[in-house]
Amino acid sequence: MTPCAANRFPWDERKQDGNLLALYQRMAKLRQRSLALRRGGCQALYAEGDVVVFVRVYQQQRALVAINRGEACEVALEALPLLNVAGWQCKNGKAVTSAREDLVYPRFPRTVWMNR
Repeated sequence: MTPCAANRFPWDERKQDGNLLALYQRMAKLRQRSLALRRGGCQALYAEGDVVVFVRVYQQQRALVAINRGEACEVALEALPLLNVAGWQCKNGKAVTSAREDLVYPRFPRTVWMNR
């Protein structure tokens, strides 16, 4: 007999992770508002351990996504023509640019940046 995945879901709302649900809802809204996230090509910029950073590009719109599924860590990305960090707006999480225009993610669980 094959176990049913639905039987493992915590249907009791008291046992559900409200923070995780809220995160998925915010990410779904960002995806709805971004053609780059829905239709864009994807290029990985960083993938090491529990951290992945990628950019999706569709026409003139770009979305930069950083996800950490493990302990928080800091990631610094060198300035690349694809990124052109001057025009980015942080939509979720916090990130900063350095004096050299590198993109630095201080200890983060997830961050989404958008560029029109």
